[in-house]
Amino acid sequence: MIIGNPPYIQIQKLIDIYPEETKFIQKYYSTAQEKNIDIYVPFIEKGISLLKEGGFLGFICPNRFFNSEYGTKLREFLKQYNLYHLVNFRHYFVFQDADAYTCLLFVQKSKQSQYLDYIEKAGRCQ
Repeated sequence: MIIGNPPYIQIQKLIDIYPEETKFIQKYYSTAQEKNIDIYVPFIEKGISLLKEGGFLGFICPNRFFNSEYGTKLREFLKQYNLYHLVNFRHYFVFQDADAYTCLLFVQKSKQSQYLDYIEKAGRCQ
């Protein structure tokens, strides 16, 4: 089981500070092939790759991959696995000092089941 909160940083901001690491990520992670990705995207790919078959991953991460262009590869990648629970906090900030709209993503490293438990939180989180 992996539970985490990956970093939310645009990869363009990392290129000057970590050029070799950025090139590595873009070369070896299928979800990082878009130019303007956020670094949490390959973190999800890596997390799932570390799981044993049947293992679970739970991340709190930005919800922008739902419909952004840079999220296309991640959405395709997730189709291989059992995305069984998703909590979308929509336009509400979960963290007081962070300006990211987040979701809770729960994936099992197994084939997709027929059921996805999708929840939208419409109110402010306390």
